[in-house]
Amino acid sequence: MATMEAPPRLQVRLHEGPFRNEPPVDFSREDNARKMRAAIEKVRGQLGREYDLIIGGKHVKTAEKIKSLNPAKPSQIVGIHQKAGPLGLQQRDVARASRGQNGYPQAYCSLPNRGANKFSE
Repeated sequence: MATMEAPPRLQVRLHEGPFRNEPPVDFSREDNARKMRAAIEKVRGQLGREYDLIIGGKHVKTAEKIKSLNPAKPSQIVGIHQKAGPLGLQQRDVARASRGQNGYPQAYCSLPNRGANKFSE
């Protein structure tokens, strides 16, 4: 499967304050209809991009992917996400912990190893 190159990362704006509905918009006015069409085209241009997992601040890609589809048009891929299996990522983190990486104290090395062993049984 060919993958698309992702566009530059989008800036996420978090809402501040309590939720409130936007006022109604009159789409019979050409300026409002034009703005909505432009917004739809902007979003349409972002469909199908691939999103990384972010674990411990690091961007991670996996071999398996999850395709998010538009339910109204199943042939349209909304986004492609990394499929994280708990064991593979856990084993990687256990290996890092045993080396004292990613802020894991060296003293905790035996705890993740015991947990990973129980998890894989």
